[in-house]
Amino acid sequence: MFVLSVNLLNGCLLYSRFYLDFPRYHKFLLPFTLLITPFAWLYIRSVVKNDLRFNYRDLWIFAAPLLTAIDLIPYYTAPLAQKRAYLLQLYGNTDFINRFNEGMLPSYVFPFLRVIWSAVFVIMSYRLIWRFKKSLPDSAIATNRELIKWLLLINTVICAILVSALVLAVLAPYKIGHISIVDFCTGFFVILVCIQLFIRPQLLYGAFIPQSAFTIPNDESEVRETLSSTSETEITPSLIGLTVLGVDYDCRKKVEELFNTNQPFLHIDYSLQQMVTDTNIPRYVLSAFINQEYGMGFREFLNRYRVDYFKEHIDDIGWKNLTLEAIAKECGFGSRSTFIKSFKNITGQKPSEYLKARNISVPH
Repeated sequence: MFVLSVNLLNGCLLYSRFYLDFPRYHKFLLPFTLLITPFAWLYIRSVVKNDLRFNYRDLWIFAAPLLTAIDLIPYYTAPLAQKRAYLLQLYGNTDFINRFNEGMLPSYVFPFLRVIWSAVFVIMSYRLIWRFKKSLPDSAIATNRELIKWLLLINTVICAILVSALVLAVLAPYKIGHISIVDFCTGFFVILVCIQLFIRPQLLYGAFIPQSAFTIPNDESEVRETLSSTSETEITPSLIGLTVLGVDYDCRKKVEELFNTNQPFLHIDYSLQQMVTDTNIPRYVLSAFINQEYGMGFREFLNRYRVDYFKEHIDDIGWKNLTLEAIAKECGFGSRSTFIKSFKNITGQKPSEYLKARNISVPH
């Protein structure tokens, strides 16, 4: 989103004639356009592999932007009067940009190289998504369906931008086409991404495997043993995040220790902010962890513990004379209706049906 914004900012400065007053800054933002697809590829890789590290081997993605900047050195070092004359011609005829030799290479070479460079990363991104989908166990396909659609949408729209850029590059030698076509597609992409994230912020939480799909190692020796005995293709996204990065393992340990020991879910007004204070985990990390590792939001996560507590203690002597509403409050639910709704969503049956199956009756 940053490099896309820089690209759009460059278009705004160009069309507002800002560069006419400050010609020395013209073309300085151009190399950033070659980072759009590499950064999209890095994002998709971080999501499907749950790996947030930037490896030194990833520095190669800066090769094309750096070479572009080197190619433009003659233009960067040109007299201001020459740059201003170029800009005046550009504002008089926008097709002029497609045939003006700004750097050491011919004017039509850069658009083609940019498309080829970007296409490589689009193909690599499609490959990542395909391999991620293929490696998912059946139990995780449904939970990650929206995420897969999201990644495909991002890559497909970027592909559409590339197609428009390719068409422009093909037409450039014939003095046909308009640079604003690409800017329009880029702007549309930014708006589309923002709308999607506003409507479905859970997309930012990344991939997750249902909790039942793997077991939690008890110590570091088990972690290393698990890694050594598990092939690369067998490691799930959650297991990678759990053992290699170490972040998820710490979160799980703190969260489950808190809930099993202190049982804060029994408090009706227990909130995510209180959980942040109790675990000393940043709010955004805690929220993302619950969504990613358990496949649900904080409220449902809380209610599942409450429902399990109900099942475990329904035979307690102290509950025999309590109404269903009183029992619901003992479990941390604010009302009878909330309890019934949550119980049915989680177990697939009403509390009354569950009690009847166990031959338990409660006062009305």
